[in-house]
Amino acid sequence: MKKSIGESILKEIKHATRNHHDDIEKNKLTKAIIQNTITQEEYIKLLSKFYGFYQACEPQLLHDSLWQEYQFDIQERKKTPLIAQDLHFFGFAQSEIQQLESCQKTPALQTQAQKIGFLYVIEGSTLGGQVLGRQLKQSLGLEAQKGASYFNSYGKQNLKDMWEGFQNLLLEFADKNPDKEQEIILSAQDTFQKLDEWLAS
Repeated sequence: MKKSIGESILKEIKHATRNHHDDIEKNKLTKAIIQNTITQEEYIKLLSKFYGFYQACEPQLLHDSLWQEYQFDIQERKKTPLIAQDLHFFGFAQSEIQQLESCQKTPALQTQAQKIGFLYVIEGSTLGGQVLGRQLKQSLGLEAQKGASYFNSYGKQNLKDMWEGFQNLLLEFADKNPDKEQEIILSAQDTFQKLDEWLAS
């Protein structure tokens, strides 16, 4: 019974965010990676945009009893260090990175359900990031530790374990809090929408 409850939210959240996920892939810069037409200048712009988004969102995630309660290491999921590493590769000083524009319209991250919905989008993006990472190697000659750390988050070996670790968190939380399922789904939709708007701005 426990498994079926978990499976239902996984199917529901995937179905509810399908169109939002497709919209992100239609973004001019991410589309350019897929089509192998992205320039280094465009790629740096995309990294800067991602940095501005995560920089605004990640601090809102960190301080919550949720992570200790579910034995989930939120620190190792941070994306800003990876993006900063990529920007350093392209010659950015730390002071320049800190001055990058920060996203103002972020998804709501006040509740535990909202934070899990946000993470569904972010952790799910690491799976697609592997595909984009391969494209970046073809088009710009980039790879993990050499300009494409963000798109190779966790590395190929750890990727599956990290995704399963997040799924376990989602399923266990949903099982304990069945009344929060809709809030998780709405948060995932909101995260996709806010990220799409920010990347397009």
